[in-house]
Amino acid sequence: MSSWQRQAGFTLTELMIGMVIGLLLLAGILEILLGNRESFRVQQEQAALQQNARVVSYFLDTIVAHAGYYPDAFLDAERIFRNGGDPLRGEDGRFDEVTIRFRSDGAMNDCAGGLVAEDVISTNRFYVSDTDNDGNATLLCQRSLRQADGSAVTRPDGSTVGDSFLPLIENVSALSIRYGMDTNEDGSVDRYGDATAVAAVSDFDHVHSVHMQVVLASEGDVLTTARDAGDDQQFDETLFDDNLALPTDRRQRVLVDRVIALKNRLP
Repeated sequence: MSSWQRQAGFTLTELMIGMVIGLLLLAGILEILLGNRESFRVQQEQAALQQNARVVSYFLDTIVAHAGYYPDAFLDAERIFRNGGDPLRGEDGRFDEVTIRFRSDGAMNDCAGGLVAEDVISTNRFYVSDTDNDGNATLLCQRSLRQADGSAVTRPDGSTVGDSFLPLIENVSALSIRYGMDTNEDGSVDRYGDATAVAAVSDFDHVHSVHMQVVLASEGDVLTTARDAGDDQQFDETLFDDNLALPTDRRQRVLVDRVIALKNRLP
């Protein structure tokens, strides 16, 4: 005789318990994956912010230091820049701006990133455009090239090189500029002031250094909770503008603080 074995399946209660345990495990795995994804995004945001800070520092250190430069030290600076405008000029505003001019020796770069031909005067105007008025604007450079006599620079095909408007860095929250003046003409800086102060007590020919502060923000939210950047000690105690209004949000911000000596005016 053949014997029959009784086979039993899972009860409905057992299936329900198994499904609940499986869902709990799946929820835990999803939470870990989402957490890793958010952590990776935050790291990307922070890396991009630091990279933007390095780019801003490079442009400021490279271009601003060349203000008023010209290859032949025996020539008169006023004659050199007569047709191109002042070698250094600043403007105060909600976002400050500065214009730098230099005469190239053939081995100098401007804010467009290319070499400027020998004896060509390059004008680089750094300014901020905030079309949305949201405190996260774009730092731009207006670049123009002129021959020493003030005429336009032409390409090999005969076309004229016009002005270029180059976006450098986005998400700029502030740009403040102060100028180191030698008002007693002893060869060293004795006071700092904004563009208005320079015009009041001296002129830009007596400026030996430029102190620039740029506040950059991350592209997206990084902080876990909304934070008033104005309460941050580095912004409260370091920035020139006491009434600087930074948005209250979850973006991370970093201060780029550079004091740049004008090489051609060093004693």
